[in-house]
Amino acid sequence: MGSSEKAFKAFEFSMLIDESISAVIIDNLDDR
Repeated sequence: MGSSEKAFKAFEFSMLIDESISAVIIDNLDDR
């Protein structure tokens, strides 16, 4: 149970990072 919970947390964390990176890229495109 513990390992699957860690895997889910890592997956959630990576999704969060992907969203924030995408937001930054979109912001940079808007500035041009």
